[in-house]
Amino acid sequence: MKYHIIPVTAFGQNCSLIWCKHTQQAALVDPGGDAEKSKLKWLGVV
Repeated sequence: MKYHIIPVTAFGQNCSLIWCKHTQQAALVDPGGDAEKSKLKWLGVV
C-alpha cells in the first residue's frame, strides 16, 4: 500500500489518497468537496 496526503480546500485541510501499487485500486479519504482537484491524474493512479 502507498499513500499521499494532499492539501485541499481554501483552508489547506488534508485529504488522503491510499492505493495498492499492484492492483492500482485506490481510496480517496476525506476530499472535502475537492475530489476533482485531488491530483489523481498527477499521481498516475487513474
